[in-house]
Amino acid sequence: MAFGSLISSKLDAATQYTTWLEKRGFGEFRKAAYGSQLPFPLSYIVPWSRRQEMAKLLGHIDGYKAYQDAVEVLSAVADRLRASPGRFFFGDRPSSLDALLFGHLAFYRHSPVAAPVLRDKVDKLPILSRYVDNILRDYFSTEMPPPPQDDASSWSEAAQGHSTPPKHVPTVEEIRMWKGSQYWLVAAAAAVGSYVVLGGQYFTITTVGDEDDDVEEDEEVVQ
Repeated sequence: MAFGSLISSKLDAATQYTTWLEKRGFGEFRKAAYGSQLPFPLSYIVPWSRRQEMAKLLGHIDGYKAYQDAVEVLSAVADRLRASPGRFFFGDRPSSLDALLFGHLAFYRHSPVAAPVLRDKVDKLPILSRYVDNILRDYFSTEMPPPPQDDASSWSEAAQGHSTPPKHVPTVEEIRMWKGSQYWLVAAAAAVGSYVVLGGQYFTITTVGDEDDDVEEDEEVVQ
């Protein structure tokens, strides 16, 4: 039951996040699930509408934490499978827990929607790779597509397993200094404006055309 709870909560959160909230993952998912199933423009409107709904449900999830939690669960699952007397969780016969786990592992390993950090973790644990291969060979007649070999740089930092630096929260002293500098700029601008207006400083603009007209008038007077 403990592993079932971990798989349902931690792996499911990572799977949902990479599918709906990752820009690259959602783009791949939209093409596969909706691209050839719906006519234009529904092939864009329907998935984007669904994504907005999922964003509201998953908005509280931090992507980096979701992926790292999933990575830890995958390590724990690998240890449990090594300790099993058979190929599956409870021996040589698959259970509902194996079905649940296989769904996530096969998705991480073979789907272009899965974040690279999830795919890399499965690939680096041979027992998980064999687990997927054995189930595919023994229980499925169709072959899965080979694992994607895409450029990880097109994914978010979290999807690559990198943490993003936290946003800087200004201190009370920094806010006070910033406000003081703004007040100083306003006061300086007001002082310059007052000097220009009250000091009688004006700007005169003389056009070339006006000067030519004045010269012509002077020549007529001389003649």
